[in-house]
Amino acid sequence: MHIEYYSQPSEFDRQRSDSLKLRKANPRFARLADQFDDVDKRILRVESGVEKLDDTQLSALKMQRVGLQKDLSSQLRKAAGECCNCGKACSA
Repeated sequence: MHIEYYSQPSEFDRQRSDSLKLRKANPRFARLADQFDDVDKRILRVESGVEKLDDTQLSALKMQRVGLQKDLSSQLRKAAGECCNCGKACSA
């Protein structure tokens, strides 16, 4: 079976590139991104059995990760000149 690969950058690639640029330019974004990475890694350790947490603690970590992800997405949208999803049609 032949598989074609496309050289067009995907939306994920664009976001990753924008994220790397914003990490260098914005200390607050960099700090939030580092926190997200730390929380995400800890969740993976718990889910793989390397670290033990009860269900309540794991749920709290997952909620923290979602909150960080929303903050990061909002900042990425603002940096791209889009509304941060606040509902007020803001722009950067």
